[in-house]
Amino acid sequence: MRFAKDALDVGLFTDHAAPMLAFWQQEAGLVCSEALALGEDLTQHRHAIGASVLKLNDVAGSLTPSAAGPIQELSIVADVAEPRHLSDPDGNRLSLIPRGHNGVEQLCVHLTCNDPQATERFYRDAIGLESISPGTLACGTSRLHLTRGLVNAGLPLRAPGYRYLTFQVFNADQAYEQALAAGGTAGVAPYIIGDIARIAFVCDPDGTWIELSQRRSIVGTLDAG
Repeated sequence: MRFAKDALDVGLFTDHAAPMLAFWQQEAGLVCSEALALGEDLTQHRHAIGASVLKLNDVAGSLTPSAAGPIQELSIVADVAEPRHLSDPDGNRLSLIPRGHNGVEQLCVHLTCNDPQATERFYRDAIGLESISPGTLACGTSRLHLTRGLVNAGLPLRAPGYRYLTFQVFNADQAYEQALAAGGTAGVAPYIIGDIARIAFVCDPDGTWIELSQRRSIVGTLDAG
């Protein structure tokens, strides 16, 4: 899979936008670079983490409660002397870490999986990440760290908490087919969001939602190829 950006992004959903935005901007120190209206009931607040983006999806109305997904925690490089462990108002775990802590230079996503070796093979072979050590993969400047644990399968995409990873690609349709051919599970077939992006969703072996995004501002086109 050919990436259009050397970093992965993370998406979360909330129906408590005000306290969540206050936490991520004031406590975590992130800056909101853009707010996108993605429908009548959804606004995405995009926060830069170096080349990565934390996408805080604000849902109008109430989200149906759900078990926590496989994405268990984020580690973000900050101006701290030692790690600080925090939780946002929705209970999402965050660690602010010094640059270089455990080899992280920007962002590390901590992912629970039933079989770390199988999950590592999937992200290497189906998605195209680089294995840099057992249980740790790289997408450019960002990291994905795998931990064995019990995973709640079949969870919905739109529910409170960290819900999906995003990889920016040059062709969403091709990336979607490649991921399915390499063992991914179909989530949502490719479709266009306004003039913003052409996106698709697949799921990894543990049910983690993965967005494959062909963003016009990055690749210049929304054509299927």
